[in-house]
Amino acid sequence: MLTNVLLFSVICKAALCTESQENNAEFGLPAEMGRGEDAIPSKDACYTSSFLQSHTTGLSLPAALDEVKESEGTPSGLTFLLRTGGPDSSERIQAIKDTWGHSLSMGPSGQIVPFVPDNECLQTYGDNHGRGLTCLEAKNELSVAARGDFTWLLIIDDDVYVNVKNLQHALGNLDPAKSSVYGIKGCGHCEEDRGGLCGGGGYLISRQNLQELTSQKKVFVGQFNSEPDQEWCDVRFACTAQMHGLTLESLEGLYGWAFDTDALEDKAVYSTDVLPLTFHYAGPGPMGRMRTLHAKFESAADLLELPAGISVAEYWSMQQENIRLHNSNMKKLQEHRSKVNEEAASILFENEANISKRS
Repeated sequence: MLTNVLLFSVICKAALCTESQENNAEFGLPAEMGRGEDAIPSKDACYTSSFLQSHTTGLSLPAALDEVKESEGTPSGLTFLLRTGGPDSSERIQAIKDTWGHSLSMGPSGQIVPFVPDNECLQTYGDNHGRGLTCLEAKNELSVAARGDFTWLLIIDDDVYVNVKNLQHALGNLDPAKSSVYGIKGCGHCEEDRGGLCGGGGYLISRQNLQELTSQKKVFVGQFNSEPDQEWCDVRFACTAQMHGLTLESLEGLYGWAFDTDALEDKAVYSTDVLPLTFHYAGPGPMGRMRTLHAKFESAADLLELPAGISVAEYWSMQQENIRLHNSNMKKLQEHRSKVNEEAASILFENEANISKRS
């Protein structure tokens, strides 16, 4: 049994602190993002200079790191299907290559897969807007499903910023064999009075589920290119998934709408409660949001003096584990104190009783 004390004395130049849970309105996000259990929570973040406390954890530092790294997966386990073809796609793709996709391969067999044009979609629906985009997504998902070199597929627009490290970390908590797809619930209408997904922040499906979904190609394409809401590819993806028995589940950290202010965006970027995963409407220009978001995440990593080889996601995971174990130990200590106080009170009562008898 390990009894090591995990001395996590990493000095934090700008550690993030949290307050009470906020609702979507705090971020200036529309109510359609979800209510109740589907609402996307966040917490205030602030900068402070501090030391992380030392706690008795029962885990050595190497063991804690191994657990985090094991759950993170590898870049090859994650593929991105990129909706492209619009007038700004070339500039947006270059912005991705310059920022979050700089270390990822791009192409039909790469980790980032831009849409490949399809003549049938073009002839039937015209350009890649509305129903044409829905058709293109169905055809491109068919192509990606034929590959066997990934575990998860994230479908996104070409103006979405992705924190790849955080996303890999989040995927460690998901089971690719589970019959679910993950995204932002609450947009559109499907058959049998079901709801769809809001695709601005992207949505995830495992390769196993995607291959089952596309096993009958013509059926899949026909279901995808159907009413209701055929002009919305994200909704039709969710509708088709549910036809095949897959459940829609919310994934925190996907931001499909722009923020009203930079301060509200910073709350999401520097959140210690919900790992930020994706941000929609990230423009490609030299001072566009794609590059400013990337700069913020780069600076967030630089703000922390971390041991070599530890990512920000690993850092926060270890911090949360320390807090959990600390709270557990404090509870045990309180229970022990209560027991000691009860025993002391009992002894005192007995002594007073004996004194009374003698007198």
